[in-house]
Parts: sequence; structure tokens; C-alpha cells
Amino acid sequence: MKAAQHHTSLLHVVLFALPLKGHIQPALNLAERLHSKGVSITFVSAQYEISILQHRYSRFQFVGFSEEEPRPPNFQPESLAGVSWALRSTYRMRSSFEKLITEVMSAAKPPICIVSDYFLSWTRGVAEQFHFRWYAFHPSSASYLALQFYTPTILSKYRRLSSSHYDDAGAVTHFVDSDGPICVPGIGCLEVDDIPHFLRNNFPLASHNAVANSASNLHEAAGVLVNTYGELEKSAHQALCSHLKLNPNMVEIFPVGPYLSIAETSDDGSTLNPEVQKAINWLNDQEASSVLYICFGSLFKPSLRQIQELAFGLEASGYPFFWVVRSPASTESEGYDLSQILPPHFLSRTRKQGKVFTGWAPQLRILSHSSVGGFLSHCGWNSITESIVMGIPILAFPQGADQMINARLLSEELKVALVLGKGDKGLVERCQIERAVRNLMEDHENRKRARELQIAARRAIAEGGSSQKSLEEFIQSATTPYPSQ
Repeated sequence: MKAAQHHTSLLHVVLFALPLKGHIQPALNLAERLHSKGVSITFVSAQYEISILQHRYSRFQFVGFSEEEPRPPNFQPESLAGVSWALRSTYRMRSSFEKLITEVMSAAKPPICIVSDYFLSWTRGVAEQFHFRWYAFHPSSASYLALQFYTPTILSKYRRLSSSHYDDAGAVTHFVDSDGPICVPGIGCLEVDDIPHFLRNNFPLASHNAVANSASNLHEAAGVLVNTYGELEKSAHQALCSHLKLNPNMVEIFPVGPYLSIAETSDDGSTLNPEVQKAINWLNDQEASSVLYICFGSLFKPSLRQIQELAFGLEASGYPFFWVVRSPASTESEGYDLSQILPPHFLSRTRKQGKVFTGWAPQLRILSHSSVGGFLSHCGWNSITESIVMGIPILAFPQGADQMINARLLSEELKVALVLGKGDKGLVERCQIERAVRNLMEDHENRKRARELQIAARRAIAEGGSSQKSLEEFIQSATTPYPSQ
């Protein structure tokens, strides 16, 4: 591992991304935006991710650390077990990271700062060791960030852990008081259904502790770069910037999102995978704003029965659909036969109505297509920001993590989404799906508000917009001499 020589720049940022799809891509997009402002970037993550990325991006120095912990059998990176594995593995990379920082110091001119995924809060100790500022990178919403800032208070006031409880997989959470709502400055009172699973009973205790520790460390950051823009989440942003019970240390908040590239939506003439090209051609044949796009991200895998109910509901709605189907939760691998998952003859009956896709889909390109008029989503924040930038209303089907809070923001505050159901509330039946699809696709007010958010988002990331100004404020903060210097 050898640090490259860097040209003189305004700032040198060492950006450490958590090696998971939902965290890597927004980190890359943030790095690109920083680079456009004259910032030099050393992009750090696990070697298996870096080996893929370094061939696509030539503007950064990439450094990959080898996996320090063997992958378990039937390993699936985008699962709760995969997230836990990624956290454990990156924690064991500390000595390698310290060596890298030493090399960067010899090759790059100061000022230097460390920006790391908020889950990698141990990097704060490395930053302090080398007398650098440490900034947290938060790829989710300001609303979820507000909840995380409030987590220490929640665990002392609303959700107090009791003595250890165990299930077949090991220790799990058990709270003395687990039934009441949680009231968080900036986002209001959350009912039990909207509270993330790490604050509920029977969540893996080790994962709970990792999230709680990361949340606590946010209070010690020099600042937090969050994947939103101020106009989108006014209440949460204002509370984070001014409410002392939420942010007692007045950690600087930099809403520099959305972290995505509009250029990814254009047909630039580049060669697409033949299957992807066929899918785009199918979209070309559909009427404007008529297609419902369905994708549940890389982590959520519905049950086999839920997939079949979804199929029947989509067919009955009569609306064209583009459905990215992944294997159901009951399977352990990505190898699967659609005929064994979907209802009998579904594909033949809907060959004109819908497109079923099983590979990687260029989501931003699909959402930008003029024929797409709605998005059935699990409400992961990356998917939401892509939908907002493209002006597409959402049919929300949140499952866990930040998704409940995101769906609540979209449906109750922004009013650009309808909620289909929530993952832990049981099966959503075909008649509910049929009705919800029709309601979404025929809701013109919802579509109008989505277009308004699209305009605001593009204005925020344009030159002179609020996100661009916030990015410049971060650079100014990071270039201020460290107090001990």
C-alpha cells in the first residue's frame, strides 16, 4: 500500500466508506462533488469493493484493505448478518488505516481531514491520534439523523435495556419500556410501528450496541455531512442546527445531498447490457407516466407468498409495470427460477402489461424515463433521493432500518407517497396492492408535489444552490487549523 503523490489542493479528504452497496455509491458521489471543488480524495474501503471501483473512477486515489474476518457460509453482503460482518471486518482494519494516514501525511500537504461513514465511528480515535478533524458521513435522511442524535436520550428516557435475553441466534434486546411512542425534536412522536428495529425488543444485541455507539459518537464529530438538502427536511434540519436537547454540542450539520449524479440518467450512447437495453426499449414503447417501477433494494427480500400476492395485485391493477424481482427470503442464494416464484402463467398473461427483470437494473436511468409515473419502493434513502430528483411519487413499503421514518416523512410531511404497508405488519394482500397501485397512479396532486420537489432538489445541487453552499461551508470548516496546531 503506497500513497500516491497529490497535486496541491484546497484540502485533502481521506474518505472511508462502509463496504455495502447502500453506503458505497453515495460516498462515491460525495467524493465526486468534493473533487469538483478542488479537494483531493483518498477513497478507502474493503479491497473487494475497491478492486471494482478503481477501474471506473480515475480522479481519486483508491486504497483497499483486505478482509480481516472470514466470510461465513452462504454469505450475503446485503443482509443483517452481512452488515454485522462488514462492521466487524472494518473495525479490524484500524492498524492498516493508521499506516495509511501516516503515508498520506508524508505525501499530501495539509490541511487533511477524515470523513468516514458514521458506522465507522472508531475512525474518530485515529483522527484524534493524528490531530485531524473527524467528520461523519451520513448517507440517510436528516430525519433519521435526528433520531440517531437523540438515541442516547431515547435509551435513558424512553427505551431502557433490561437484563440480557437470548434467542437461538444469541443475545437480543429487551427493553423495560417498549410500548410507548418516542418523541424526537424535529420529527415529532414516533409510534411503535415507526420506530427502527434497533430500538425494539428481540433485535440482535451486538447490532444494537453498534448502532447506539455510532449514534453516540456523532456528538463528538466536527460535523456531519448528510444526504439531504435543507428545503426537503426543514423541521429536522432546523432542529439539528438549533435544538440543544437534540444536539447539545452544536455539531455542525452540512446538508450536501442528494448524493447522486444527474449525468447517470442520460442516454450517452454507451453500450448497455443486452437485457438492460431490451428493458429500456420496452419502456420506450409505453405511454408517458404510465409505468409503475417496483424495486426493493439489495437488502429486503419479501417472502414467496408476498411476491405472489404482489404479482396478482399488479396484474389486477391494469397498469404497466417494470418489476425487479429478487429471490424470496426463503432462498439462500441468488440463483432462482422465476417460474418457481411467480404464479403459474403470470409471465405469459402479463407479457404485454409488464416487464419482469432479474438482473442489476440501472435504477436512476429507469426513474428518469418519461414512461415511469410511480415507484413501489422499500424506502431506502438512496432510492428516495433518486425518485425525488426525478419527480416520481412513491408507493411506500418500508421494512426496517431508516425506512419507517423515511416513509413517514414522504407520506405525512412531504405528501408525495402513499403507504402500502409495513414489513412487520404481516402479508399485504393482492386486493390492497391493486387498490394502492391505482390510487398512486391516478393521484395528480401527489404527482404535482413530486414535480415541485424535483425542481427544488435540482436547484439545491446546482451551482449557487443550498447544497453547494453547504459543501463550501464544510470545506471552510475542514481547512480551519486544528486547535492543537
